[in-house]
Amino acid sequence: MARRKVVLHYFGPAIAVISITAFGLWFGVEVSENDLAQGLISAYGYIGIFLFAIVSGFNLAFPVPAITFLPAFQAAGLNIPFAVILIIAGMSIGDLGGYLIGKTGRLILSPQDKHIATDLEKIKEKYRIGPLVALFLFAAFIPVPNELLVVPLSFLGYRLSQIFFVTLAGNAVFNALAALTILRIFRIAT
Repeated sequence: MARRKVVLHYFGPAIAVISITAFGLWFGVEVSENDLAQGLISAYGYIGIFLFAIVSGFNLAFPVPAITFLPAFQAAGLNIPFAVILIIAGMSIGDLGGYLIGKTGRLILSPQDKHIATDLEKIKEKYRIGPLVALFLFAAFIPVPNELLVVPLSFLGYRLSQIFFVTLAGNAVFNALAALTILRIFRIAT
């Protein structure tokens, strides 16, 4: 029984991420072959992609990355490079939801808990750029919600501009790599 807990502890999150990504890819392919879905994609086009990317960027609401729907966007006749740019921008804006959660949490600290903010400032001063580098690497290479780091960094007092540009760069790397992989897997011509 203990061995099973260890396996689930270490491999459970990886299995969940792989399952969600596989579901997203499967669903993206299914959508690309569904006339109703294609009609919706065609009707809402690039604005729909952008809005969908904002929702998927706030991954706590919808944990499937918008980039997994690339085959459906291509099947609808949309420009793949432009769709990827919209996904990157939308996801980065979606990550701002996590920033607002962290900032709000810091602002609503009760007067007796203000020492927490002071302690957090000391942590921020000590590590400075390290957490931002971690956020970039996390956003670029780990397909789980960026909010896992965005919320705490916002609570630590990192500025919106710092977090936005780091997540934008990370999302650009992640989505570019994912798009290239999806294009190769599905042999989508651009």
